[in-house]
Amino acid sequence: MKDTQPVFSLTDQAQCLHRGIRMRYAVYPGKVAQRKPGFTQADMDREIGLMQAAADTVEKMVKNGQFRQLYEAVGAAGQLAMPELASQIALVLSQTN
Repeated sequence: MKDTQPVFSLTDQAQCLHRGIRMRYAVYPGKVAQRKPGFTQADMDREIGLMQAAADTVEKMVKNGQFRQLYEAVGAAGQLAMPELASQIALVLSQTN
């Protein structure tokens, strides 16, 4: 029997990222206070900022249907020249950020 991997929706992924952000806000300040290696205030701010940016990007893609646009652009790759494909992907990504 073939093992199958679960498919997680973008909404589920965004919610997971938000749980990770809350966990970091709960755990990281203690590590900064204890002066654990790799846990300066700047490190904490960067890691939480990166995770928040990832959550924001996923949520925007869900809200605006941009994941579907990106999926369709990649699906059409066989019919597009490389510059056209790159242009389509860049367009979707620019709308996300």
